[in-house]
Amino acid sequence: MISIVVAEDEPVARENIKLFINRYPEFRVIGEADNGNEALEKVMELQPDLLFSDIRMPGMDGVELLKQVHEKCRYTDSVVISAYSDFEYARSVMKSGALDYLLKPISPKQFKITMERLENMIHEKQLQARMSIFRAIIKNEMVEHNQLKKYFPFARYHMGLIRELGLPGTSPVPNYRELLSEIEGLNCIFGRDANEALYVWPEELMDVESFMEEMKRKPHDAYYTMLLFKNCTTVDEIPSRINELYNTLSQCLICGKTQCIKIEEKNKKNHIKVEPINVDDILFFVHKNNWREIKHLLETAFRQFEQEEMPLYQVKTLVDYALMKIAKEMHCEEDFSYFINELFCYSRNMKELCDGIRDYLQSCYQKNTAYNNKIDTEEFYNMVMKYVEENYKEPLTMLEICEKFSVSQSYMSRLFKKYTGVSFNEYLTNKRIERACLIFKSNRNMFVKDVANLVGIEDQFYFSRLFRRVMGMSPKQFCEQNSE
Repeated sequence: MISIVVAEDEPVARENIKLFINRYPEFRVIGEADNGNEALEKVMELQPDLLFSDIRMPGMDGVELLKQVHEKCRYTDSVVISAYSDFEYARSVMKSGALDYLLKPISPKQFKITMERLENMIHEKQLQARMSIFRAIIKNEMVEHNQLKKYFPFARYHMGLIRELGLPGTSPVPNYRELLSEIEGLNCIFGRDANEALYVWPEELMDVESFMEEMKRKPHDAYYTMLLFKNCTTVDEIPSRINELYNTLSQCLICGKTQCIKIEEKNKKNHIKVEPINVDDILFFVHKNNWREIKHLLETAFRQFEQEEMPLYQVKTLVDYALMKIAKEMHCEEDFSYFINELFCYSRNMKELCDGIRDYLQSCYQKNTAYNNKIDTEEFYNMVMKYVEENYKEPLTMLEICEKFSVSQSYMSRLFKKYTGVSFNEYLTNKRIERACLIFKSNRNMFVKDVANLVGIEDQFYFSRLFRRVMGMSPKQFCEQNSE
């Protein structure tokens, strides 16, 4: 809903403007004034999205009013109303920040064009504002009270956090746009990376149980963790509640286990006693090049982590400490932290995580071999990229590529990071969505499932979610936008 205050000293003209506005369901008049001073008071009190103001009014005229509004109410935009004789005057006012102008007498056609333009502009601004608020909260930055109240106008809200797979990766968060859910009024924004979504919705829209069922029905290609508050929160509490969601997530994220948790009902676990990874034994077998025994040692440790349902951040703490000591003893000076972080982000279960750690150790052992130097070349990278280019339409995986080129996953991960700046998964997703966009542009009538298959994604719902993640809109919206 877009809120408006109307400032017009002529009662008949003011009523006509209100009648025009009421024809458009997305707009609502929340205040009116017959002079500039009263209009400024109304705007400061109600914080509307728009001020419709006449140029000529008693007391403070429209020019001064707009100036004051822009200085004191920076979240309110303005539209100038003027007689034809003041047209040039109105145009000069536009340069000071007004979005548009209306000439008296206002024609229905002119008003329709203006309102359609304003609706798109204000909705985009609201989306960007909410996204900015979410981002600030996630980064523990301060958010103005007035900004919260304006862009979260309902009295009470529900909120939930859903994370697919594991810990956030180290790749910089792309410039993802806020996503509008298929459910109107359900706002969603990506969190610290593209595998995380934060939802905030008004109490009146749906209850927590309905939200949980709606999210469970959506396709998930891996394990996920869903956190919710059973009870509603006030607008002022939104920042602290979001921080509580993130803090709770770090405490309860378990590799390979799907969980739906209401924070008020969360059970506190007793302290988990787990033996640390046996660094000395691993080093002994590394020097003997006995990777079968190393695999057994790691599998024993990770099996215990899994049985105890150790939170993933604790597993990473133990692994980081062990790998730091092992790498030092092996004189492995190269920084593999990117690969380790990606491993803890994308591993689907403890076995994948365990195999990846073993892969890392083997990479350290082999790092000075001639072949390793060879694969770090641009020539080798171009060979890999050619293979990806020729096969991205198939259900391609990093493991398949590694087997094809006889290298470890850590090497391949480093290769993509070095030459593309992103992980293999991100690169492949972007490549497929880029190709999908070209297909949609050339044939807007194709079914989503057919386009998904053409770019190597068998599940059309998963494809749609990836498309939204990268493009900030659904495939249908993309086709509609490009048809226009």
